[in-house]
Amino acid sequence: MKLVLALALLVAAIPPIHAGTDERIAVVPGSYLVRTNPVGEADLGALVSPGWQVVTSNAAGDPRQVAERLSERFGGRTVVPNRLVSLAQTLEPLYPDQWALENTGQDGGLTGADIDAPRAWTYSTGADVVVAIIDSGANLNHPDLEGAFWVNQDEIANNGFDDDGNGHVDDTVGWDFVEQDADPTDTDGHGTGVAAIVAAETEGYGMAGLAPSARLMVLKACNPACPMAALVAAVDYATREGADVINLSLGGYGPFFEPLGDAITRAEAASVLVVAAAGNDGRDNDTTPFFPASFPHSNVVAVSSSNRSDTLSGFTNTGAGAV
Repeated sequence: MKLVLALALLVAAIPPIHAGTDERIAVVPGSYLVRTNPVGEADLGALVSPGWQVVTSNAAGDPRQVAERLSERFGGRTVVPNRLVSLAQTLEPLYPDQWALENTGQDGGLTGADIDAPRAWTYSTGADVVVAIIDSGANLNHPDLEGAFWVNQDEIANNGFDDDGNGHVDDTVGWDFVEQDADPTDTDGHGTGVAAIVAAETEGYGMAGLAPSARLMVLKACNPACPMAALVAAVDYATREGADVINLSLGGYGPFFEPLGDAITRAEAASVLVVAAAGNDGRDNDTTPFFPASFPHSNVVAVSSSNRSDTLSGFTNTGAGAV
């Protein structure tokens, strides 16, 4: 558990992309999430989680106003636009530059301002830990990630059948919830960077992952923006398939995060740790919540960014209660 928490702290510290101060919401045009009927069944559109389904509407106007009209039409059910969420941005330094793992004072940093990874590795390198990377996918052929991927043992590769009956055909290493297929190959580069920070192998090539023996469940939900429906489905998949940690290096401000909160509640019930970056707009998350980091769930670890001098990064969001 100590290694899992250390992993969470490092990955959550990845600075999220600048969300800006404009609170307008980017959405998937014409797409809305609606709470399912009282018995939890989809009766209006495609089911994306036990509590939400996706419907389309060609109605003109502001998505918020359309959602309100749809809510009235559907008997007062909660309806929210299928909003888009921004990814975080990361770097892929080689180990000598990875002061967060081992700070020796390189580039004027403060010696010891790190997470003491070499000492952690004497206890564990993450064996038997499965980390779900919900992001833009991953480069499945990257030499620094060779052998790092989780394998769905209940699914036979490339046979065209849903062998384990989980609703996904040939999902041997994960799933693409954007294109709805079994190829979660990275189309942005961001997910590969996150995956390497978690589990890049220590074989003398490239960089070192914090938990090089951990296994990565690759769930593509961003291309590069992240539709809420895809995020919810990916979190539910990770929970059902036994991930120990879910990494969400993404986030945003404003409304319409209820579907994601419901999915994180289900992860909480399954004792799955959810890691989320606090944001990098220099804001106070206690007064301006940044989701998913600001969800109050006991399983959410929200982490700000610090620098090589052991002080808070100037851009990082904080929050005495929320972070």
